[in-house]
Amino acid sequence: MKESAMRCGADCINCPLKDTEEIVYPEANRAAQIAIVGDHPGDFEVQYSRPLVGPATKIFTDTLR
Repeated sequence: MKESAMRCGADCINCPLKDTEEIVYPEANRAAQIAIVGDHPGDFEVQYSRPLVGPATKIFTDTLR
């Protein structure tokens, strides 16, 4: 996962959080015109190792619509 995150532009090597257990690597589409960036992973994101998957994401997604 870290390698694919780094290909998307993440700087995992210099990240101050790189040694913590609660890292959720980004998922990116280089063709996207906007990016949604969260401040930190919640329990659901850590559990599933994916960004923006928790219940708050549904509210966020509904708001964007």
